[in-house]
Amino acid sequence: MLILIQSFETTMHCWIDTTFQADLYISNADYQGTSLEHQLSPQIRQKIAHHPAVADIQVIASRAITLHELPTMISGIDVDFLKHHHNILWKQKPLNDDFFDQEKNSHLVLASESFLERFQRHRGDHVIIPIPSGNQEMMIAGVFSEYGNERGSLFLDRHYFTNYFQDNVATVLIVLLKPGVDAENLKLELSSRFPGLTILTNKNLREEILRVFHQTFSITHALELIGNKGLSYWEGACRVLDCNNHEVGSAFLELTGYDAGFRKNFC
Repeated sequence: MLILIQSFETTMHCWIDTTFQADLYISNADYQGTSLEHQLSPQIRQKIAHHPAVADIQVIASRAITLHELPTMISGIDVDFLKHHHNILWKQKPLNDDFFDQEKNSHLVLASESFLERFQRHRGDHVIIPIPSGNQEMMIAGVFSEYGNERGSLFLDRHYFTNYFQDNVATVLIVLLKPGVDAENLKLELSSRFPGLTILTNKNLREEILRVFHQTFSITHALELIGNKGLSYWEGACRVLDCNNHEVGSAFLELTGYDAGFRKNFC
């Protein structure tokens, strides 16, 4: 199991190194990733974009949608930023450059690997996106790796996202700074000017991602240590019976260190 975790951690580092190349990541202080009520106003976005220390900026506008009665997310992105800075880890690249051409990409989206698994889709398949004026048919042009959203994500050119959803606010700003600019100092300056924002430097964000990763798998490391000390561990699905031996439900049971006397009942 630890070998599998170490392999996944290597993949995680590759995703981090590819996806998180910018200097600052900015969102509303109340933004919770999949909770999209807290947006950044166009005024804040413009002030940050025109700061003399900023070289380029990716504006992401996200909206929660429902497909086939399952929640997921669609985001409008600046495709020129993506094209020039290559900050995406491809699972399947687009077969051509149409997604990066605003004259050709009005009906194209990129989908996360988790989206494909959740909705049983493939590159080249079509999806129907609910928008305020009705439904918009889109084609999946490419597939990217993503480990921060198990509900799946779609990326659309922000120009058409704004047109389809009549929404010009932003959820996240990804900021590249000019050479020689100290990211930590600019973070402090912007935090003072805009106290309602969460601002993470590249270093902050990478540390937080890895902290969550290691915390998630800490129980597995603990169980490995238990096994190495000769203690028993069992887990599995169980039926729940009442006193008359009638099945009344189901459960998942974990036993650590004291399962020997019960093992015959569960195996």
